[in-house]
Amino acid sequence: MEGKFTDEAFFQKLQEGDEGKLKELFNDFFALFVAFARNYLGQDDTCEDIVQDTFVAFWEQRASFKNIYYVKAFFYKTIRHKCLNYIRHQKITSRHASEEQKNDLADKSYFIDAIIQEEASRMIYEEILKLSNMGRQVMLLALDGCSNDEIAEKLGISVNTVRTHKARTYQYLRERLGELRILLLVLFSTY
Repeated sequence: MEGKFTDEAFFQKLQEGDEGKLKELFNDFFALFVAFARNYLGQDDTCEDIVQDTFVAFWEQRASFKNIYYVKAFFYKTIRHKCLNYIRHQKITSRHASEEQKNDLADKSYFIDAIIQEEASRMIYEEILKLSNMGRQVMLLALDGCSNDEIAEKLGISVNTVRTHKARTYQYLRERLGELRILLLVLFSTY
């Protein structure tokens, strides 16, 4: 900041809030400060924003500077600091976006898995409803988490009868839902 800017009267008016002097300072040094910021960021729009913010910060603190050399140091130090903060923020934002993308993929995968599981359960349930009355009751109780002993007790049949109904039902379901197993294998192998 040379010439008129080192003049004591110019600096005094600037400190007192002369907006015309601020405009002169801005017009003469804006491009220089943007070029300095570009060394860190290489992006004109962002660099211009940072320099404009620095001018605003200077203007709010103008009365606290002892001379124009302190002003010069303030601009370079503040612009450098803002550029480094911007770079850190971009890295954090990029990392966060990457994590969100991973979470979105996981959410989509969970959603698809839930749909497949629900559809498979629905198909199995429909086939169970086609069973004989006793076979259906055995399988519904088994799906509710009851043990063979508990099923036998609730239905008043022997444990061996429960096992027989379950074995027949499993065989029936394997035959009826063979296509479902192939579909599930194809769907899960595409992940």
